Amino acid sequence: MIVVKELQDSLETAGIEVSMSLDSIDEVACRPDELRLMISQIILNAIEAMPDGGDLTIDTSQKGQALGFTAGDTGTGISPAAASDLFKPLFTTKAAQGVGLGLSLARSVMLRHHHGTIDIDSEIEQGTIVTMQFPAHTSDEIDATEAQVASNGRGEA
Repeated sequence: MIVVKELQDSLETAGIEVSMSLDSIDEVACRPDELRLMISQIILNAIEAMPDGGDLTIDTSQKGQALGFTAGDTGTGISPAAASDLFKPLFTTKAAQGVGLGLSLARSVMLRHHHGTIDIDSEIEQGTIVTMQFPAHTSDEIDATEAQVASNGRGEA
């Protein structure tokens, strides 16, 4: 997976072991740069959640026409109180480090452009699992959405 290779130095420096189970899936009709950005943000969050090292598992799957990406870490986890705010712009659990836009932006991109979902399941001191689900779309459907966004000038599909 290209994103993992791009972040390999950060993962090694943090003492994080990565295991991947990448099922063969259909091609995803998506915006590749945005998909890379979403996955990078999820992996960077995992790195920050494991300051003393840990394990990161990455899986891809396909069930019928649903394509899935899951990343699970053995980090510090997220409190139930914070979990409800994770996708709000400018919300961060990282004090001085974060600006609180990564997950908000990822969810917005997922909903508007890929018509999918991002879900987070977390337990304090147990870790976090982030799951992205993509409905299968043809390239023509993605192109039609792009044309609609371009024609209305507001970036809304």
